[in-house]
Amino acid sequence: MDSVKAEYSDVTFSVERKIDGLSLSLVYERSDDGLAYLTQASTRGDGHVGEDVTANVAALTCLPRSIELPKGIGKIELRGECYMSEKDFEAANAKQAEAGKKLFANPRNCAAGTLRQSDPAIAKERNLKVFIFNVQSVNDGEDSSEFADSHCDQLNYLRDVCDFKTTYYAHCNDNDSILAAIRDIGEHRYDIDYPIDGAVIKVDEIDIRKKMGERTKTPKWAIAFKYPAEEKA
Repeated sequence: MDSVKAEYSDVTFSVERKIDGLSLSLVYERSDDGLAYLTQASTRGDGHVGEDVTANVAALTCLPRSIELPKGIGKIELRGECYMSEKDFEAANAKQAEAGKKLFANPRNCAAGTLRQSDPAIAKERNLKVFIFNVQSVNDGEDSSEFADSHCDQLNYLRDVCDFKTTYYAHCNDNDSILAAIRDIGEHRYDIDYPIDGAVIKVDEIDIRKKMGERTKTPKWAIAFKYPAEEKA
């Protein structure tokens, strides 16, 4: 992060758990009653084009049915990660075995397969969950600073006002605090009930993100850190 700090001296960062799930785009649009409702959900595929999974995602109990958007915002696109807890994964595989069906290899494959099947009741039954990790855009293309000036403030609003489950983050100012947050996430990754495979370091300020721009498939303002594979005894 030294090069970013050298160019933008007031930059700060968010260090987050990298959940091993299936990336989703969720679109909420304001209705006549003033509240915004889920109108589209899709997998991200290659990062740009994915599959429509609206019916299955709408069946999930972990997402709010309606949300209150700030004044002037009628539509918002959120990015989230769909995942299964270890407990729910084991329950799904037990049911597969009982029915004589093929077992899922891991929670991520089970979540992905569940979202892509045709019966929304199965998605609800398997208790899929979604963590929101980014505000992608508002009002069909306006940058998300119209929603809040910083990424962490956006996550706080989505959690506290809209009742989304949002990704864990540590707000950091320098390399030492970033490294400490990465170590902390790594040391506690087996204490949580969902799989993670790394940490993600993101620029917090939305205006700095805009200046840094995007690569073909990934933003220049974020970088992932992978933890070593768990060593089996």
